[in-house]
Amino acid sequence: VGSILVRVQSHIAVTLTEIAEVFLLHKHCSLSTINYTMSAPTAAVDDDFKDAAEEDYDEGVAGEFEVTPEELATLRAHLATAFPEDFLYLSDAYIRSVASKPYSKDPSVRRPLEYSQEKLTHVMQWRADVGAPTMQDLVKLANGPSDAPEVVEQPELYAKAKSLVVSLNTGSSYWHGFTKDGRPVLWLRTNRKPWYPDVDAEVNALMLLSDA
Repeated sequence: VGSILVRVQSHIAVTLTEIAEVFLLHKHCSLSTINYTMSAPTAAVDDDFKDAAEEDYDEGVAGEFEVTPEELATLRAHLATAFPEDFLYLSDAYIRSVASKPYSKDPSVRRPLEYSQEKLTHVMQWRADVGAPTMQDLVKLANGPSDAPEVVEQPELYAKAKSLVVSLNTGSSYWHGFTKDGRPVLWLRTNRKPWYPDVDAEVNALMLLSDA
């Protein structure tokens, strides 16, 4: 989350969270409007998703405080208990970054550990709610045999998997180069996107690319 720079055709640099916000907020508009929305993101976004996005913006806040190994272990243990299948998604560096920020109510002190734990939990809960950890499994399902037991027993899941693969194969998104900080750059060619996209599939594709 928040470690990838995205460039769209208009050369506006945005994060994956901002792009996903646009898809989530404008499910019935064409992608031709995205360039305008990117320059002025709206605040009317789902609370959990907004919380995850705020962590991305917090990355550049100066004045970080120390996070002890014991405190890191406490946060790790909580995530491992609540999300045993996905808790390794967040790196130690990211957890430390979130936990080391100044407290919004008093910037002279570090935010409470419980507050950091709540924010990290929101990020992981959002991933669980939208099925982010299962995206690679969907690709495998879509590329597998059409008579596989999972396909026959779960036709709706198979349709979701197929839509995801279609969104990935438009030639509109590709990795190329790095920023001066060493972050990978994901390029989006909006003119190669469908005029009326399958928004859910597009968001799923972005989540999969961000986890790549």
